[in-house]
Amino acid sequence: MALLALVLISAQLAGAPIQEPQAGATAELSIEAGVQLRNGDVKRVARTLITLLDADFGDKLLAVHPTGIRNVQLQTALYLTTKRLAEMERKPSSEQTRQMGEFLKTHTIASAMTDFDGKAIISAPPGKYFVFCAFELGAQYVVWSVPVELKSGKQAVILDHNNTR
Repeated sequence: MALLALVLISAQLAGAPIQEPQAGATAELSIEAGVQLRNGDVKRVARTLITLLDADFGDKLLAVHPTGIRNVQLQTALYLTTKRLAEMERKPSSEQTRQMGEFLKTHTIASAMTDFDGKAIISAPPGKYFVFCAFELGAQYVVWSVPVELKSGKQAVILDHNNTR
């Protein structure tokens, strides 16, 4: 339940419409998100915000951190930054977190909440984008920032353990 609240607050901070395509959109992206666990089971990324950005959130995070972040730490840093953005309404935030919030507001093209099966559809004008999603799985974090090129018509992308950030 806490993750759902985090996702909804993140959407509000980003100014992102949830499941509302832009008028005149001619490209439709079907997204399916899931994580394969070590035991072979698949955990669907249910009721989670997926955001279509016109720039890479991970690259921006690396740019605003003065000390830099190692690649191993990037996934955790991305998720924790997303979590801090959700907490901004409750307490003052750092300059870095404020910059990340502004980045999301500026670069969000469209967003959608996944259903209980981990599926969502986003409509947007054709172009080059990044599919961004952060998901908490127990004590671990899974983050995607997957480049996609939308063309007119329908397309699909799968977010899984093979293309996490």
